[in-house]
Amino acid sequence: MVTVVTLSILHRLILPSLIGYYEDECLLSDTKYEALKKLFQHIATLYDKLNQVYWVDYGLLLGYYRIKDVLPHDGDLDFTRVHFPSKEFEFNMAFYRMMREFPETRGNTMFADMYVTGKDGERVHVTADLFRVQVEEINDKKFLFPYWNEQHREAAR
Repeated sequence: MVTVVTLSILHRLILPSLIGYYEDECLLSDTKYEALKKLFQHIATLYDKLNQVYWVDYGLLLGYYRIKDVLPHDGDLDFTRVHFPSKEFEFNMAFYRMMREFPETRGNTMFADMYVTGKDGERVHVTADLFRVQVEEINDKKFLFPYWNEQHREAAR
């Protein structure tokens, strides 16, 4: 429970305030909305090409559930994928190389961002959080854990 609260505080308060996330308008401009959809396509395409098991999460999942699209007031994208430690180095290298193929897009396996200039001349910056989970088998049951969370893995044993 403490970890969930800590992650929520990091995700909702500390990290956004450091990058100026809460300075955005409440509703996304058309340019920012289209840029988010474009970044979504880039990341989904990369994950598909690299045979990743992934899903949308948090606000992006809520948007899909409610309107089958990015929420018009959600400022970022959230993806989660299954982390395979033995294949992570190869994935990291391929993901980074392929990410550079998209104009004005950069990122690593935990974060991606893109700069886009709209038809109206507006320059926007959009981001995606790329979370990872690891599958662990405990007492013949499979569990998903955030890949960095050793304490919960031990507590479940």
